[in-house]
Amino acid sequence: MFIKILWIIVYLATFLGIRADITLQQTRYEERLNLVEKVLMKQSNEIEELKMVVQTQKNEITQLKMTLSKVKRLQGIHDKSISVLRRLIMKSKIILESTPRENILLRKDNKVKSLEPNSEIKTGEVSINRASRLLNVPTSAPDIGTVAFYALMSHDELNPGPHHTIAFDLVKTNIHNSYNHFTGAFTAPIHGVYGFIYTLRMNCRNHGTFEIMKNDEVEGTIHVNVENGCSGQFSTGSIIVILNIGDTVYVRTHSTLTPSGLIQSNIHGGPYFAGWLIASL
Repeated sequence: MFIKILWIIVYLATFLGIRADITLQQTRYEERLNLVEKVLMKQSNEIEELKMVVQTQKNEITQLKMTLSKVKRLQGIHDKSISVLRRLIMKSKIILESTPRENILLRKDNKVKSLEPNSEIKTGEVSINRASRLLNVPTSAPDIGTVAFYALMSHDELNPGPHHTIAFDLVKTNIHNSYNHFTGAFTAPIHGVYGFIYTLRMNCRNHGTFEIMKNDEVEGTIHVNVENGCSGQFSTGSIIVILNIGDTVYVRTHSTLTPSGLIQSNIHGGPYFAGWLIASL
């Protein structure tokens, strides 16, 4: 009988100990579960905050795109205005250069009229000059002579963006001074047929697309692709165009494609830009 009571006591003690241990483990699991819930809640809040940040950044990117679009439109207007101003300046220069000659003809015409008032043959030529001057239309092309230029890029152009005019700053030849090494643009001093050639170079494992422009019109495009190594760093393009007095020709990066890397120039070679008058019209 005593042994049975002893077994019962041992069994109860064991049962109560196991139950206490289970209760302790359950309490620990609940604490861990509460901790995990707190961590999950915190992460959820952080995710919501990140979503708000991402949305804010998307809105800012959209605003930046709109601003960039406006800037590009303004840049286009600015380029057109510069082109018009260049043509007006060149036109004024031609008019100023031709004024002394017309004054001499006018004085000769006055003398002819005073000596031979009935002469129609001699005064006819001067009348044409007067009419052309009043109508602002030249009777013949001005005697410009040779027009030619050749310029190099003396340094690297670091990370140029799209729609970027390239200035070839090291001028080797500039007959008639029609090329501006500050702006990189050639301005036609006479109506005629012109030839142009240009070469661009990119550094290794990069690429870029370039355009040669007549005023605001694309006349030619070249692509320099060195993404697979260092071979083929140079690309060359050439055009033949008809230019009016004051038209401009220049080289720029593509209007929408951004080059990667830099435009390279060193002792091994670099970009250049050249042009010449083939024939006056």
